[in-house]
Amino acid sequence: MNHIQSMSQTELRTYLRQLKQDGAITFYGDSEKYFAKFVNGQLGGGIEALRRCAEELIFPVEGIDIDAERKREEREPIPDIPEPARTTTPTAKVDREASRQELLRELLSGVDRDEVIQIVNDVFDKRIGDGLPERRIIVTPAKVKKLDGTLYHKVFDDVLMAIGAGLHAALVGPAGTGKTEMAECVAKALELPFHFTGKVTSEFQLLGFRDAHGTVHETEFRRAFVNGGLFLFDEMDASSPNAVTRFNAALSNGYCDFPDGHHKAHPNFKVIAASNTFWSGATREYVGRNPMDGASKDRFCFIEVDYDNGLERLIASQYDSGEAIAVRVQSVRKAITDLKIRHIASMRATISLCKLIGAGMHIKKAERIVLWKDLSDDQVRKIEKHIKDQRKGGDNE
Repeated sequence: MNHIQSMSQTELRTYLRQLKQDGAITFYGDSEKYFAKFVNGQLGGGIEALRRCAEELIFPVEGIDIDAERKREEREPIPDIPEPARTTTPTAKVDREASRQELLRELLSGVDRDEVIQIVNDVFDKRIGDGLPERRIIVTPAKVKKLDGTLYHKVFDDVLMAIGAGLHAALVGPAGTGKTEMAECVAKALELPFHFTGKVTSEFQLLGFRDAHGTVHETEFRRAFVNGGLFLFDEMDASSPNAVTRFNAALSNGYCDFPDGHHKAHPNFKVIAASNTFWSGATREYVGRNPMDGASKDRFCFIEVDYDNGLERLIASQYDSGEAIAVRVQSVRKAITDLKIRHIASMRATISLCKLIGAGMHIKKAERIVLWKDLSDDQVRKIEKHIKDQRKGGDNE
């Protein structure tokens, strides 16, 4: 009992609440309903009454007049929810609020969010036996921020849901479908810092390095991994296999060796990988892409990000004649696919055309430099004929 005698009033109240929660205190009659008022100091008795209750594990203790409290409650009913003692004087209200703030400061002093998470996880480690599913505290934002005035891709909600649920998402689709912009919008919606890296050709570009002077050069991946945030690994399928191997190992283990030491992944470390292939190797359109092993694929959920024609028209409509330009590029895109021509007519081409034509460039010249690019005249004529035939076919139906 010596530890009880050394407790402060605040510590005793916390201790008594825990004893009640554990069912260690014996209550007589209907006295349990007054226990909260007793702990809050509303029934008198002071610190000695608190100590006696903690030592004897009995409530009420001598000196606490429950009958008087019951009679007063019959005259003036008081809700069962514990509340501070009533008072009519402003000074008393101020004192009461000051006491509550002081209690909060004492309870929270020196404790931060990450420490609380670690404490809870340590408790789970000790209490969960071998063979039972392991539970972890996953820290995710309490709410999703609404991004007013933002235009969304049709699969945006799927990506947001996957990342919010703690999964790693792989966005797969042609160039210029808006994968990078979507990842940045997901970070904003979840109120997370956004970190980005493109194709990396060595491990050092991903992990960082220590130069000849001993200075550590930090990367975006390390910042996200250690401090939290959404990390976009763009063109992951075109990056160095060694770098990708280290990246996947960090995702699998939750730890990573950086030039400044061994670090554990932050609870709010989120990952999106963007690529043009489903990680099966090079294709006709995207050469130089590396195949990934099954274990790497297993760590991600794959979300296909194709061209969103509706979104493309909406974005283009912000420019003069923009919607018509978008429809024109979409017809070229479909013809390229139908004719199996190795060429890309992306949403970027639509926006570039809108800007050039809006600046006064002739449409034929603008198309040559941003839409047709290196296609031969014969290929262009073949595409134009296909579009014309498709249009005629649609008119005849």
